[in-house]
Formats: sequence, C-alpha cells, structure tokens
Amino acid sequence: MLLTWQPSGLGQKRHNIAQKVDAEKQAQLSIDNVREQVLQDVDSTFRRLREAREMLTAAQAARDAEAEKLRNEMDAYRTRRFC
Repeated sequence: MLLTWQPSGLGQKRHNIAQKVDAEKQAQLSIDNVREQVLQDVDSTFRRLREAREMLTAAQAARDAEAEKLRNEMDAYRTRRFC
C-alpha cells in the first residue's frame, strides 16, 4: 500500500476558494456600481425632462400673454379707427 500526501494540496484548495470568493465579491460590487450609475443616469434624464417641461410651460404662458397683448392692441386700434 502506497500513500501519498501533498501538504500544499489543502492550501491550494483554500487559495482557489478564496480567489473565487473574492471574484464573486468583485462581481457583486461591479453589479452594484452599474446599478447605481444607471439610477443616476435615469434620475438625471428625468430631471432634464422635468426642467424642459417647465420651460415649455413658461414659454407657452409667455406666448399666450403676448397673444393677449396683441389682441388688446388690435381691439384698441379698431376702437380708435372707427370712433
């Protein structure tokens, strides 16, 4: 009966397991990082969309005010013209 034992075999298995655990942790950190980056991008895009809508509302209000001003001036002109 021949029995061989390699003392470095157990250490190698522990090392391989430790490497795999580290790789799994790094992968999870990478996933978390990408998730955070996507959420920041979505938040930024949503904020720009909200700002654009607010600017559009302001521009429409300014346009409506100018249209009303023009209508008032036209009415005043007609009133002066026919009086």
